[in-house]
Amino acid sequence: MRKIAYLLFALLIPGIAFGSSQKLLKATAAQVVLFGPIVDATDATAETGLTIVPADVLVCQDSASCGDKNESTNLAHVGIGVYTVTLDATDTAAEESVCIILEEAGTLPLMQCYEMQSDAFSNLQNGDESLMTSRQAGNVLETDFASVTSQTIVVLTAGAPNDDAYIFGTAAIVGDSVGEECFAEIVDYAQATKTLTLRAKYNSDTDACPFTMAATDVIRIHAFNSGAANDTVSVKVDTAQTDITSVKSRTDQLQFTVANQVDVNAQAIWDIQCEDQGAGYTCQEALSILLAEAAGTAVYTSGTRTWVVKDPSGTETRLTIVYGAELDGDRTSSTPAPMTP
Repeated sequence: MRKIAYLLFALLIPGIAFGSSQKLLKATAAQVVLFGPIVDATDATAETGLTIVPADVLVCQDSASCGDKNESTNLAHVGIGVYTVTLDATDTAAEESVCIILEEAGTLPLMQCYEMQSDAFSNLQNGDESLMTSRQAGNVLETDFASVTSQTIVVLTAGAPNDDAYIFGTAAIVGDSVGEECFAEIVDYAQATKTLTLRAKYNSDTDACPFTMAATDVIRIHAFNSGAANDTVSVKVDTAQTDITSVKSRTDQLQFTVANQVDVNAQAIWDIQCEDQGAGYTCQEALSILLAEAAGTAVYTSGTRTWVVKDPSGTETRLTIVYGAELDGDRTSSTPAPMTP
């Protein structure tokens, strides 16, 4: 309760000293940080000879949970009132921030806060390549060339135990000379010989890289899968190929083998027989007769009691109808003359 009350005092009462800026701290890791300067509460002179034990230091995580510093080492003075604070993984087990607050008689209250970093971000910021090697057991492989067959085919010193483990992945290749770096697309991998086939990723060059690859180069492969027991990418490719073959077997039946094959197939539909009585009529012939009767011209000859029905243009006769002795008699004959293709 005393520490909480003091914390409220430090936050609300004028006169508290704050660190100059928020600093970065590696999350859940033991480390030593600088804290200060710690100054006298009366004249603000630097306090250089204090014995500060863990119980005098309050550690607050994520602006909520506060308690004594867990690590057992006293603070150590380094100069002008600045001390080192040794923290352990318990002290830094926060997701967002950690604040260190000093509770020491005769000194001005001091609070210094730290922003937490993930392990990977901290390693990247400090140039630590171990964050990359942490993925070696997963989908990233870093190895050397055993040999270079061509500027698109290389043999690796190490590789996955199954074919096509790296297909569609990306290869980052670093040469011996400064500036020799490129990214290439992986189009094939043969596990028996550890042979990798590459092509340029971002341009249409024939070679995989703009520089000449050599056996001394290093390659880092970023693959879709780890190349372990099952090759997911290869399975998906095989499945897709099966589907494509199945579809192709059906589209081949359309027989689009010559330039006018579409017209030939359409004509085949027209040539289907729609009427099998009499001479028999195709769909195209039947439609020409129906169109003439619906929209064509018609001429009646009274002497022969004959109607002659022509196409809409009045040019071609499509139907000749003859009636009996009386005008309203029965139709005695009907002679179609359909359009011919």
